[in-house]
Amino acid sequence: MWMAFWDTVRLAFGTFRSNPLRSFLTLLGIVIGVTTVVAMMSLIEGLKNQVNNQLSDLGANCFQVQRLPFGQGDLSAAQLARRPRFTYADLDAIRLQPSIEVAAAEDSKGGQKASTSERESRANVNVWAGTPGYFQTNAVSIATGRPFTDAETVDGRRVAVIGADLADTLYPGMDPLGREFRILGRTFQVVGTLKR
Repeated sequence: MWMAFWDTVRLAFGTFRSNPLRSFLTLLGIVIGVTTVVAMMSLIEGLKNQVNNQLSDLGANCFQVQRLPFGQGDLSAAQLARRPRFTYADLDAIRLQPSIEVAAAEDSKGGQKASTSERESRANVNVWAGTPGYFQTNAVSIATGRPFTDAETVDGRRVAVIGADLADTLYPGMDPLGREFRILGRTFQVVGTLKR
């Protein structure tokens, strides 16, 4: 048995010596192939982990109910316009379900300008209006200040949590908390800023 093994080893080294270029190219092909497979598997695993981490921020039991779909699909604008709007009574009915931990209402409007008496942003500000649960249901974290409260929402107080980029634009080098800005023709007081 050992004789056969050593005969095979001698034959292999003899082939390497007699055809060095072919042996080198074969070895190079094997190394490149294995390296490529390992690199692709690592890349796929990394992407999978990144997607899983981002989705886990929202929570395993998180879902959204929307009046309008992200894409129009086969429905006409008139059909979409006939869909009933959600009300606070709908939100309260969802909150009362025993399996629901947090529910939030939200609405958005993009392409807006925000301004102070001294500065103005470009017309690229996305405005998200929501109830206090918005921060938890959308995995949004507060950097400074605080989120708005249920009482402020019910009373219709004009308070806002602004993004870090908007804070840098409107209040460069200053603390934005407690300051006022205008957007959509209304004045709001900054009570918090979001993490980048």
